[in-house]
Formats: sequence, C-alpha cells, structure tokens
Amino acid sequence: MTLKRKYTVCFTALCLLMTLLTFSAFVTVNATGQTNSNNTPPDMPETAFQYNRTDITPSGHIESIQAMELGVFFYRNATLMMNCTQNCEMNITIDEHVQNKIVSINVDPNRTMTLTMNITAFPP
Repeated sequence: MTLKRKYTVCFTALCLLMTLLTFSAFVTVNATGQTNSNNTPPDMPETAFQYNRTDITPSGHIESIQAMELGVFFYRNATLMMNCTQNCEMNITIDEHVQNKIVSINVDPNRTMTLTMNITAFPP
C-alpha cells in the first residue's frame, strides 16, 4: 500500500468517525427534549417536533412554527402543541402560578396568524 493510499484511508476513516460522533451527539440532544414526564400530550404523534424549554416560564417568549409542522413546546409549567398549515408566530406569556397545563391549537387551512397567549392562574 502506497503512502498516499494510507493517508486516503486514514482520512476517510477519520471523516466517518467524525460523522458518527456528530450524529450520536445530535440524537442525544434530541432525546433529552423528548422526556417531559407527565406533561406529554396524550395525542402527540411520534413525528412531532419537540422543543424542550423546561428551564423557563415564558413571559413574552416568541416561538415560530413552520408551515405543516406539528410543534410541541415543553415549558416549566405548561405544554403547548401547535399545528399550522402556514408559518405562524406565537408570543407566549404563562403565569408562574399555572401548573401542568396542556394546550393544543390547530389553525384552519390557508389561514396565517400571529398568536398572543397570556395564561394566568386565578386565584393565584
């Protein structure tokens, strides 16, 4: 085996190893967002995009949902499942006293929208 051939084989093996490490890191990051104990919507399909935001209680938090994308947003005190046929933007505020609520929203076909949500607990 020539020296050039050895370098080519080593370079190829290194590239494959880097690709494998990158993929396994990506899978690990996605897996951490998929576990949210008892706040998983019962009708959530496995193909839903899941966003782990369990470290925040949203206050004026903005989320963008792409067209035809089912997004599930896990927050500290609520879970939102959103499905839009066109791009959508949400501005979310959830009172810190609200506990473990699940909200599901479907937007009618061919309707664009900007949604502002203010969820409060009464009495606190």
